[in-house]
Amino acid sequence: MVPAAVETALVVVLLLFAANFAFGLRMLDAVVATHLHRMRLLLVGLRYRMKNGDRRWQEGERENHLLRLLKDSPEPIVVTDDEHRLLAANRAALTLFGISQTNLKNFSIDAFLRPDQVHCFQREGSPSRRAERLGECQIRPLNGKPKVVAFSFQENFLLGRHLSRFHDVPIR
Repeated sequence: MVPAAVETALVVVLLLFAANFAFGLRMLDAVVATHLHRMRLLLVGLRYRMKNGDRRWQEGERENHLLRLLKDSPEPIVVTDDEHRLLAANRAALTLFGISQTNLKNFSIDAFLRPDQVHCFQREGSPSRRAERLGECQIRPLNGKPKVVAFSFQENFLLGRHLSRFHDVPIR
């Protein structure tokens, strides 16, 4: 059993809806058309990015993926820019350098290298060139004695971003 007040309200709503049915349909059509138009624009934009290789979108996705890998890696990895500033480092790298995450961006990679080894971590050639260098260097951590490590330096793994991996040198 429905109370009389609710029944009356339903009748009024139905009468209003019937009277304004055409107006209601036009409003509904407009709302649906607006949402469909927005979805079409999003899909067209996404198709354009995928078809034309929007580098900014691809680089952003790649950067997020690589930063997740960096964070989970057991070996020391750092990301630097063209001016050698440290942009990102995982826990192993922070331990190797003897610094904390909070003061990471206050340092450049040069602060932990001998002056004659800085050139190993510099970009060479064109800004978009991708190259890799392997070698050994001596890391001078802030809180310990120097340590010889092997390194792999990859130029422009992302445009203007360089990746350096370090690992212990095997005993010879």
